[in-house]
Amino acid sequence: MNITQFAESHNQNPKNVTMYIFRHKKLFEGHIKEVGKCKYLDDEAIRILEEHYPSVSSTKTIENEELQKKYTKSLEQITILQNQLLQAQKQIGEFRANQLLIESQKAQLKSSDLLINQLRNDIEYLERQCISLKKRTLFDFLFRRRDEQMKNTK
Repeated sequence: MNITQFAESHNQNPKNVTMYIFRHKKLFEGHIKEVGKCKYLDDEAIRILEEHYPSVSSTKTIENEELQKKYTKSLEQITILQNQLLQAQKQIGEFRANQLLIESQKAQLKSSDLLINQLRNDIEYLERQCISLKKRTLFDFLFRRRDEQMKNTK
C-alpha cells in the first residue's frame, strides 16, 4: 500500500501523512520503500500510522438507543439555540441601525434649534428697525435721517 492509498482509506490528506512520516523518521526507518516517486508502506508502517490515523470503519458507533435519542435531542436543541442566536444577532443589528438613526436625528434637531434661534434674533432685529422707522417724523424721512436707535442696532 502506498501513502496515497493509506490516506484515502483513512480520510486523511496524503500531505499530512507524509509530514507525519517525515517528522517520525526513526519509527518508519526500514518500513518504507521508495519506487520512483511513490513510497510504499509495509505492515509495520501501516500499523504505526493506524495508531495515529484510525480507520474510518474502526470508529465507534452509538449502539445504545437511549444515547442515540439523547444525541438527537441535543442536536435539535443546538439547532433551536442557533436559530435563536441568529435572531438575536439580527435584532442587535436592527437596534444599532435605529440607534444611529436616532443620533443622526438628534444632530439634525440640534442644528434646527440653532437655525431657529438665529432666525428669532433676525426677527427681533427687524422688529426693532420697523419700530424705529415708524417713529420717524416726516422731516426725518425727507432728509433721510435715522435716529440714534437705528444707528445703535446696526
